[in-house]
Amino acid sequence: MSLALIVAFVALMVAVIPVAHALVIASGAALLWDGGMPLMLIAQQVFQQTQSFPMLALPFFILAGTLIM
Repeated sequence: MSLALIVAFVALMVAVIPVAHALVIASGAALLWDGGMPLMLIAQQVFQQTQSFPMLALPFFILAGTLIM
């Protein structure tokens, strides 16, 4: 799986895709390639992280700093 992840990431970097998008796309491609973990479980884990109060506070702190400047 790590070989598929590295190959996909390097290919996306060569295609001048932003790093954050390349990481998400490469990890999705590696998980599809491996096929050992259901994609619904991965989607649930990603969504669960957005339900954490401290994680939700970070974008608002950044917004407040931008507005104050």
